Formats: sequence, C-alpha cells, structure tokens
Amino acid sequence: MKHLFSLALLITSFQGLAQLVNLELLESFSISEVEQIVNDFGVPNNTINITSGVDYYRVEYMTEHPNGEMVLVSGGIAVPNDVGSCASPIASYQHGTTTVRTQVPSFLNGEGLLGVMYAGSGYIVTLPDFIGLGVSELFHLYVHADSQASTSLDLIRLASNELQEELGYTWNEQLFLFGYSQGGHATMALHKMIEEEFPEEFTVTASAPMSGPYDISGTQTNMIIADAPFSFSGFLPYVTMAYQAAYGNLYDSLEEIFVEPYATTLPDLFDGTNSIGYISTQLPAIPNQMLLPEVFEAFQNDPNHPLRLALADNDVYDWAPTAPVTMYYCTEDEQVDYNNSLVALEAMTNNGATNVSALNGGAFDHGGCAPLAFLGCYFFFEDYRQDSFSLVYNVLVSDASSGDVSDGALSFNLIEGDENYTLEWSNGDNGQSIENLAPGEYTLTVTDPSGCTSTESYAISFPGVLSELDFTWKLYPNPSNSLVNIDWPFSSGNFDVFDLQGKVVLSGPIQKGLNQLSCNSLLTGIYHVRISTPDGFFNRRIAIEK
Repeated sequence: MKHLFSLALLITSFQGLAQLVNLELLESFSISEVEQIVNDFGVPNNTINITSGVDYYRVEYMTEHPNGEMVLVSGGIAVPNDVGSCASPIASYQHGTTTVRTQVPSFLNGEGLLGVMYAGSGYIVTLPDFIGLGVSELFHLYVHADSQASTSLDLIRLASNELQEELGYTWNEQLFLFGYSQGGHATMALHKMIEEEFPEEFTVTASAPMSGPYDISGTQTNMIIADAPFSFSGFLPYVTMAYQAAYGNLYDSLEEIFVEPYATTLPDLFDGTNSIGYISTQLPAIPNQMLLPEVFEAFQNDPNHPLRLALADNDVYDWAPTAPVTMYYCTEDEQVDYNNSLVALEAMTNNGATNVSALNGGAFDHGGCAPLAFLGCYFFFEDYRQDSFSLVYNVLVSDASSGDVSDGALSFNLIEGDENYTLEWSNGDNGQSIENLAPGEYTLTVTDPSGCTSTESYAISFPGVLSELDFTWKLYPNPSNSLVNIDWPFSSGNFDVFDLQGKVVLSGPIQKGLNQLSCNSLLTGIYHVRISTPDGFFNRRIAIEK
C-alpha cells in the first residue's frame, strides 16, 4: 500500500521559513494494524486507546542550515485517517541516535511506527529526520541544539498550516513535544526555542524529554571521555564532526584532532550507511584514545577550547520552562548518564520553574528504559490533552430496585451545545433514554455535530450497591512503579487488584482515609482495582510501570 499519493509543492509558510517541497503517502494502517504495532512495542492490551487508522506520509521541506543556507530535509507525519472534522493536537517526536541515513522516520523505521501508535490514539504526529539524515545529503548535525530545534519547528509549522488543508485534519492548538536519547536533547532544545524565541507563534502544552544529554558539556562529556570503555565510542567523533559541520571552526582536517588510522577512516565510517554499533567496533573501546594526546590535554585544561565551547553552546538545561515538563530516565543507562536529568531538574527549579519533574524508571539500561518512558509519556500527555468534543451533557442514572429486576434506566440530558448530535447506547438503542435495564454497565457514545465523539460508561446498580456517580475517591500516582495511594472517604472494606485476564494479583483490607498499596510484585501493565465495602463497590484502572 506504499506510494499511493505523491504531491509536488513549493509553498512558503506564513513564517517565511519552512517551505514544503514534496508530500508522499508511504503507507496506510487500519485500526487493527495500529493495535498490532502497539502490541509489538510491548505495550499491554487496552493500555492505549486506539480510535483510528493512520495515514503515514514523507514530508520534504526546506529549512535553514546554521551557515544561513536553505537546505532540503525530510521527516514523517502520521495522521489519524477517520477523525472527521474533530480537531486533534500535534505531537512532535524527535528521534534517537542513528548514523544510517535511511533509519529515520521519513523511511518509516521503528521510531516512525511510534508515530503511528500515537496517531492511532488521535494525535497528529510530526517526526523530523534532522539535517543530514533522510533525503538530506549533508553531514548530520548530531546533538546540535539549534538546528534540531529549528528543523523540528519548521515541520510543526507545516503541520499547523499547509498540511491541514492538504491532509484534511484540524489542529486544536495544543502542542506536545517528546523524544528519546538524542531526541530527548532535541526535544528540550525545541521547547526552549519555542518559549524563548517564538512564544507568539506556538504555546507548548507539555513536553517529555526522555534519557537525553541535556548537560552535554558536563555530565555527558565526562561520561564519554573518562578513562574507561564506553558503550558506543563512535559518539565522540560523531559529535566532533557534527559540530565542525555546524560551526566550521574546530579543525581544518581530521588529522588535527584524531590519531591514525582514525583520522583517515572516520569519513568512510560516517558515510550514512554504517550503524553506530558497527562504527564503534572499528574504534577504541576507550573513546579518548582516538584523540591526539595534545588535543585531549588541551580539551581537558582549556575552558576556551573550540570543542568545549561548542559543547557548552548545546547545553539545554539552564532555563525555566513555563509549560509542564516531565523528564524520564533510568539509573543503569550506559549511553546517557541519568544525572543529565537531575542536573536539569535542579537548574530549572532554581531558575523558578514550577512544573518540572524527573521520573526514575528504575534500574534499566538505555534500551530497556525506552518502552517504559514512552508509556509514561503517553499518560503524561493524556493528563493535559483537551477533548475537542463540543457538547456538555450529563446522564441521569436510575438504579434497579433489586438485582433480579430489570427496571433501571439511563437518560441523556444536553446542558450546552448544538442539538444536532447522535447517541448510540451499548444495547443498540439511539434514543434519549433507555429503560428496563438490568444491573450492569452500559456505554454511551455521543457524536457532536462536527463528528467528534465522547464515550462514557454508566453503572446500573441496586440498593446496597453504589453507582460510580455516588462518590469520588483518589488513586495516585497513576501510572505508578512502586506505591499506590488510595484516599478512601467511606467505610472500611477490602480491595482486590485484577490483571487483564481477571486474575486477582493483590488483595487486602482498606480503611477510611489514606491507604498505601505496594505494587512491587506487579509487572508492567494495566490492572483493575476493585474496592468492596458493606455499602457497595467501585472499580478503577491503574497503569504499573517498572
């Protein structure tokens, strides 16, 4: 189903920067195919609410190189294909480290499929390749903050303007930013650029930088140049050559920086066809051993060394975000020192930021940390995502007189909004009210005049059983990785925790007030918490991340 649509365009955006050159449909995914992608990422069933199939496009556009020239770059955009006229948020995903030109979102690689997953839940997802990857034939400007931020921003500009009309979606003005590893650094740089340079153009709703080298000149550099083996020694020449391409003042030839044979072999290794893993096997396990001794000494001792100044120019932690930020990290990360997140958290807090946090995903390595971070990011975004649904309504619940009598009822009541809506009850009815209902759970889907839907479930109970509208209680944090707090305002009873197969995995007493449940024995996944008291029962879902 590839290459079904190709559109050659040359349109200047309203900012006069991003220029759309070409748009090509790469693949269309059904809802079931998106759900399979979710499963392939290791996400438990029913964790992410997939509501739409997805169309995935390659976007080619012009952006500005640090040298001032306009250059051709590419990226992906994943669009829900059956949202109707319902407005959707944009989520910009910045990808992780790659040295292979085609292992990027515009070629629908693994991280491109991550965009498909998020788009299936209703986001418009932009996925820039960055300068030097994808269709770009330049040297990749690896972890160069400004170019990665501006390239990402230009794709957001296209998505929020020209592409809306071309692809038939509507943006709801919400903007989410996320990225992992190199992409975590790029996400932080993008968020910083938007708030500091373009606050009149965009407002970030929330951002989730994950396992990124935010303190690249300090914490991350110290990790890479230490007298010890590093997992990917190719990072050191990659950064050095990238910053030469960006700034042009680090060296005149590689022989001024690297010992032989590396000064000779590095250009061929970084030709866009070799993986960072393969490249690293061709280099010393201890990265500083490929540097000329006098260069290494000067770098260590001279605060004005060109490479050290270039690294400092790409630190992205010392500022104060206004929009909510949650950083994700893991303590056994062998590629990005987790202290990058702690340094950023401390600096931002000291700078006056009030809505920044850093979440420890546990003792996982760089690869093992990623699935947990992506899942946490999804729930984090959902806390801030606004429903574009235009109606305000409630449903009156009339309970059954007993557990054996079908005399319950549910009645829809529009409080505010256009009356040209449609209703669909789970029993097949489409009227304002449904009657003669037995105790149980019923679902109502309401479609507003613009095609947006809202789906809620309602419980028909009987005397002695509380309806879910009869009380409120708190369960937090959600997701959680260890302890779960339950603020329970009613009489004491018992709790049961069920997995998705209906098996009880935890149980015990619950008291009125604050209760703490240990979830250390639970695996990553979605669980149901049921509380039973003499007055009734209630159920909620919770996500566990390890």
